[in-house]
Amino acid sequence: MKFLKYISICLIALVFASCEKKDIEYMTENVTGDQALIQVAYMCPKKAEAANYIYTVVINGQKYSNNGSSFLTTYNYVPSGDVGLFYTVNPGEVTVQFLNSKNEEVYNQKFNVAAGSKQMAVVYDFAKAPVIVPFKEPLTFPGSAETGKNCSVRLYNFIFETDGTPMTDKIQLGLQNTTTKEFTPVGTPVAFGEGSEFMAIDIDKMGPGGSGFNTQGYQRRDICIYRIDAATGENKGTLQYTNSKGAVAGFTDYWNWYIGRGYLEFMRGVLDSKVTPVAMTQFTGR
Repeated sequence: MKFLKYISICLIALVFASCEKKDIEYMTENVTGDQALIQVAYMCPKKAEAANYIYTVVINGQKYSNNGSSFLTTYNYVPSGDVGLFYTVNPGEVTVQFLNSKNEEVYNQKFNVAAGSKQMAVVYDFAKAPVIVPFKEPLTFPGSAETGKNCSVRLYNFIFETDGTPMTDKIQLGLQNTTTKEFTPVGTPVAFGEGSEFMAIDIDKMGPGGSGFNTQGYQRRDICIYRIDAATGENKGTLQYTNSKGAVAGFTDYWNWYIGRGYLEFMRGVLDSKVTPVAMTQFTGR
């Protein structure tokens, strides 16, 4: 009986110990006003296969990896896993390195950042410094009624004309009218290495392709990409590219866009290649 009594006393002590007030700590780091926030994207026209994946990203000597697994796949960016994540760096010169699965360096370039800035460093060629695209906040639509009928979209241009040669013309988003089925240009043309302003897109969850009443709210929106002459601004029509079957086609796509969301649409690939064909990769920016 004494043995059971002592066990009971020990259990009661453990219960009280477990109920003691504990401070919850989060592995966070305060960002000072003189630091910069960066994301690193990988938009080189390469096949989406393990041999081309990046296993370690090194920023100013700080290594970021995924416990031996691929860390940055083609047509993606880090930090990932949620929206609005950034790495902090001191202003001035920043060095970015990529290491492959064999821990071999495949990329090593520098760029500069300003204090307090936010930007994405987009690696598009292993032999060149990344393009720096300033970060922009998605649009807001004050009021529940406005939020309930719009999303915002930002278009990026990382299309190559042919292998190793960036596109010299610009691209522009075309949006299909859900009633007439005609496409019309939206926003402004975007040159290689740039991102557009965010564009407000109408979303009608009760309309054609919509999710219907009493839902979170999305609508299928069909899009095309126009080719715009960089010198004259002439719209040359739907962007022509070689698809994965080797056929030449006009670029079209569709997405189910949700009300209130902000989307990042990256156009990437090579116009005359069926191995790394042009495609649109979407990320949610909010």
